[in-house]
Amino acid sequence: MPKGKRKRRDNDPADKPRPIRKTQVPEDYYDHEMMQIKQMLARQRGNILCRCGHEYSADLANCPSCA
Repeated sequence: MPKGKRKRRDNDPADKPRPIRKTQVPEDYYDHEMMQIKQMLARQRGNILCRCGHEYSADLANCPSCA
């Protein structure tokens, strides 16, 4: 065995607990991010995005589809 390299018999990688990594984004996080993007795009056009999902002009006081 080369000098300086020790092999430990009790260090088996299969025995170590592995962390469970989630690769999928939660659905509520995805929906919230998409809502924020839609709001930002509506503001760039000079409109407002209502909570119902309808985009209306900023000149109006309330959403016409909710009223």
